[in-house]
Amino acid sequence: MNVKMKIVLVKPPSSDNVHPAKGTIRIPISLAYLAAVCEHAGHEVVIIDGELVDGGIESIVRSIAAESPNLVGITGTTVLFPIVSRMTKDLHEIDKTIKVILGGPHVSAMPVESIKVSGADYICIGEGEEVLVRLLNAVSQSKEPDNIQGLLYLWNNALRGSTTPAKIADLDLFPFPARHLLDLKAYYDLPRGISTPQDALVSSRGCSYRCAFCASAGTGVRFRSIDHIMSELDEIVFKYGTRNIIMMDDTFTINKERVNAFCKRVIEGEYNITFNMQT
Repeated sequence: MNVKMKIVLVKPPSSDNVHPAKGTIRIPISLAYLAAVCEHAGHEVVIIDGELVDGGIESIVRSIAAESPNLVGITGTTVLFPIVSRMTKDLHEIDKTIKVILGGPHVSAMPVESIKVSGADYICIGEGEEVLVRLLNAVSQSKEPDNIQGLLYLWNNALRGSTTPAKIADLDLFPFPARHLLDLKAYYDLPRGISTPQDALVSSRGCSYRCAFCASAGTGVRFRSIDHIMSELDEIVFKYGTRNIIMMDDTFTINKERVNAFCKRVIEGEYNITFNMQT
């Protein structure tokens, strides 16, 4: 029987400085997705956005430890990996019982080196929703988290697990991101003229191209249904009142007919939103 666990999901700060005013602060939508599936599985979740915490790394680490979590998940890119590693080591110094899992493009590309350098207990390779829920269930039963695709871990000082990236086939199965755990008024994009709150929408994952520099290269595109996307847009606009949206797909415009269908539904729904995209 699974026991309710507490997990803290962390977006690291971009530097170890006291939080300054910034032109763009992007909503950590990937953490909100992870939080949603963990809550759906019956676990307690806290999200800490390091970009919004004054006092630098020490303050963030103290905030994490104060939650007394069973598991801490930290995401990060290559640029942020030194900060992620420091946070991991600082957490272990405060409380050796706190288990840390790292995810994101850097550790997915270099999982073995990442677990050795950072001192993390687990590394998530690829997409984390199913990995994280299965890991929490194993931790709740004090069992070894074996046979989980995309999870590398230390067990009795031995490196075990799978370095095959985890990839989700049906994106419509997930609950919507746990936006209720975030301060939605804190996210904006001044360089693009967006001074009021901005949210994010992910309508697909992956890319079929193979650019050498990209973490999503060759992962294959998987689409959410238009109906599922529009239901989430309803929540963003009518429940949370946000009308600035950034599309966070790896390749939003790869299917022209699908983009046209989405835009048509947005116009017909009279959402009165602005949106930009990465493609």
